[in-house]
Amino acid sequence: MKKWKNLSIQLKLIAAFLLTFFLIFFVNLILYANINFMSGRIDQVYQSNSSLNELSEALGAVHSSMTEYLNVKSSDTLDSYYRNSQELNRRLQELNTEICSDELLMMERNIRNMTLEYLLLRMRPPRQSGAGILKNTACVMRKPWNGLSISIPIFTA
Repeated sequence: MKKWKNLSIQLKLIAAFLLTFFLIFFVNLILYANINFMSGRIDQVYQSNSSLNELSEALGAVHSSMTEYLNVKSSDTLDSYYRNSQELNRRLQELNTEICSDELLMMERNIRNMTLEYLLLRMRPPRQSGAGILKNTACVMRKPWNGLSISIPIFTA
């Protein structure tokens, strides 16, 4: 303490300004790091939202092309269904498959699993009674999904 009192006013002012400078510098570094982290997180949310919107559009296209094929039963509508199914499969492969603690990645994984379950449910033959049983069933496409081999059947009466 005696040394501080014996220092000149010039050194005391320099020490006070340096202390203030370094304090403001470290606060700015922390703020900059947090802003970069939040910016990266916002980018992740935007990219995830964008890919999920594209997946939703692909799923809607598969649904509408399947409905159109069941109504019309032409080769063009069947081809449209195949193309839309392949696009949906490609989009599904881009989603996360791993269990992790990141909320966005967990959401992507859950959406991927729900979409696969939806596709599996859509591939089951409809329940019909007695005379309305489907006569011809053809397995038209096999697509492996991480160990699962899924066939997309086409039912014709």
